[in-house]
Amino acid sequence: MKVLSFGKVFTLTAVCSLLAMFGQSNRADRLYTNQADIKVVNAPTSDGTIVFDFEPDGGIPQRITVQVQKHWPEGSVAREIERVFNEEVGANYKVTWNNKRKVTITKRSRKRKFLLGNVEYSAKGVTVKIDYD
Repeated sequence: MKVLSFGKVFTLTAVCSLLAMFGQSNRADRLYTNQADIKVVNAPTSDGTIVFDFEPDGGIPQRITVQVQKHWPEGSVAREIERVFNEEVGANYKVTWNNKRKVTITKRSRKRKFLLGNVEYSAKGVTVKIDYD
C-alpha cells in the first residue's frame, strides 16, 4: 500500500481545485478536431430533445437541438441528427449519415476545426456517444 506524503497530497489537491475552478472555460484546454462521429446507442422511450454544443475554432459557439419522437429506432434518430446538423452547420462542414446509427461531421477544406460536446437529453432512453478523430 502506498502512502502519499503531505506535500504530494497538497499538490494534487491544489491541481484538482484549479482544474475544477477553470474547467473547460480555458480555450487552450479544448481539443478541436477535424472529424467527429455521433453514434446513437439507444432509442428514445419518450418524445423530447437531444442538445449538442458545437463550437468552430475561433468561432461563435452554438447549441444545436434535435427533436426526437418516442419509439424512433436508432437509425431514425441518426437521420434526424444529420438533417438538423446539415441545416445548422452544413455550409462549412460535411455531415453524413452512415452505418444506420452513425453521423459523421467533417471539416471542409480550409474551414475551421470544431468542438462538439455537452450532450443534454430531455427525451428519455436515448443515448448518443461522440467519438473524435
